[in-house]
Amino acid sequence: MKKIILLVLVGMFSGLFAYAVVDPSAVKIKLYAAYIAEQGDCKNPIKIFEDAAGKEFNMMETPELGSGQVEPKAYKCMIMHMGDRVKVTPAKTEGSCSVGIESTMDICQNGTLVMDAGTGSTYTCTGNEDKVFVYLSTTATSENGGAGAFIRPDKEGDGNGMRLQNAIDTSKGKGCFVFDCFGKVDGNTIPNTCSMNPPTFGYRPGC
Repeated sequence: MKKIILLVLVGMFSGLFAYAVVDPSAVKIKLYAAYIAEQGDCKNPIKIFEDAAGKEFNMMETPELGSGQVEPKAYKCMIMHMGDRVKVTPAKTEGSCSVGIESTMDICQNGTLVMDAGTGSTYTCTGNEDKVFVYLSTTATSENGGAGAFIRPDKEGDGNGMRLQNAIDTSKGKGCFVFDCFGKVDGNTIPNTCSMNPPTFGYRPGC
């Protein structure tokens, strides 16, 4: 077994998938657990760490998310068990986004289907704050999020999960989970709303 420590690295893919022109100064998520799975279909996930109460992280502060013991190999899937409220603060004013003013996004709309990573059962999000499973996989092709982000990707092109740019190679020890949200804050697409386009996800070993 080998210990993996998941740190956050921002900006590794900066500029490659920018949908808007404004960077965030803060992106806060509430994380309950993280899993990895050897195959891109995200089946038989291994729980790396868990915080039953949930812990809020500002992903722009390159936090340490947690750590756990896993076999040293390449894992093609990561699953985040998190709250469906994401708090975004823009670094500058753009459209309906005002510099320094935090906005809260509901990333799982009422009625959206979610698959439980542990049991494989499904449930639907409500209009209240929900816990969701976000599937990141090298098999997934979508980088735009949407309802499929909360469903396990069974095969390439099925529209489920979100793209993980590269596998999580735990044979190299400590690594950084890449959460690139530069150029993603959008104050124009939805009227009177400050939101953020989905980050680009990846992994860099040995950082």
